[in-house]
Amino acid sequence: MIILKIQKWISTIPAGLIGAAAIVCAIEVAVAARRIEFTHVYTMDWGDTRAALNERTSGASILLLGDSRIKFGIAPRVVAAKTGESTYNAAVCGGQPPACYFALRRALDHGARPRAIVVGMAPHLMMSGVHFNARQWPELLATGELIELAFSTRNATLCADWTMRLAIPSYHRRGEIRDAIVRGFAGRDGDQTRKKQAYRRNWERNLGAQINPADNFSIARAEPREWKAFVKNNWRCNATNQEYLIKLFDLAYDRKIAVYWLLHPAPADLRVRSEAIGMDAEFEKMTRSLLLRYPNVKVIDGLHAYYPDRVFMDPLHLAAPGAVALSADLGEILARDRDRPCSNQRIILPAYHDVQIDRALVEIVEPKPGSGKSAGIEPKIEEFVERTRDESVARTRDDSSSHSTRKTAAHRRDD
Repeated sequence: MIILKIQKWISTIPAGLIGAAAIVCAIEVAVAARRIEFTHVYTMDWGDTRAALNERTSGASILLLGDSRIKFGIAPRVVAAKTGESTYNAAVCGGQPPACYFALRRALDHGARPRAIVVGMAPHLMMSGVHFNARQWPELLATGELIELAFSTRNATLCADWTMRLAIPSYHRRGEIRDAIVRGFAGRDGDQTRKKQAYRRNWERNLGAQINPADNFSIARAEPREWKAFVKNNWRCNATNQEYLIKLFDLAYDRKIAVYWLLHPAPADLRVRSEAIGMDAEFEKMTRSLLLRYPNVKVIDGLHAYYPDRVFMDPLHLAAPGAVALSADLGEILARDRDRPCSNQRIILPAYHDVQIDRALVEIVEPKPGSGKSAGIEPKIEEFVERTRDESVARTRDDSSSHSTRKTAAHRRDD
């Protein structure tokens, strides 16, 4: 009787509706299966990091966590060469404290026993809420972790958005689908899949890091909107970010893991702008409160390391020469502090010095001519840096006289 009733009810459903539902399901399955095609490099990074935390961090003695400045700026093999300890870079572009907390927790759950973690996040990301990475969180977090973060935000709209993203692949990837359609109609689609695979190979070979080539970056040519994105008035750490920063340090303290909070080197002009509006002072206040609360936390101060403009790829991120120098100095600090623990909780990063790039330790993302597997690799993530540059322009030479003048001026401002 029940079966007959069900059959009768099904017979009342219009055939067109059944066909439409079947088409929708087929589309959703196809979108879900073509992840690499409908995902930006910037977003794919989060998903690949999630997989690496499950598979590649179990033997890491040093774990690097944070945002793109850590991902682009620290080469794990260089750190490992200095410390003799296995290192993995689990930072993600745009990473915020919840990403660091869940990354460390996931790594520990999968057998990792790091003796130290290096953490670094740009102040403007800590000021922004987790909605800043609404698209990325479902790539990094499992469903249970996403629910945990959603409850922490107490934001019903954000929770509804994440629910839709988990349930409907085309909704989750609508931005990438739209971009693919636009590129197709404009005739500039190119081989996007091969480019993404090239980035993925670079992350694998650099143990999670992405080392970018030196570019023709110049502070004088930096656009105002770039400064506006990184320098914020009335800086305050977002409540959710602060909550997960404390969770991260509590977890590290409970597991007896040393924490090194890296204040990343920045171009002198960016630091001066940050100091002028008081952003550095507020950030420093938060840093001091962490040092007072956690004896296992140390600050590596790189703000006064005076890295020249030529080793940056934009106002925030280091290119290969700066990344190798930072990695080498960081490795020496970690090795020295392991053998002879420093009594001070603040360690000064040495001033910038040129370090020869060892291609056995670092693979640089750079375009290569021809039609081989590496052809078409872009020098950076366009959607994150927010502007393109002419790749044919030669790398800028170091103007030693202007650098020394700028360094002297910065010293005077500090005094």
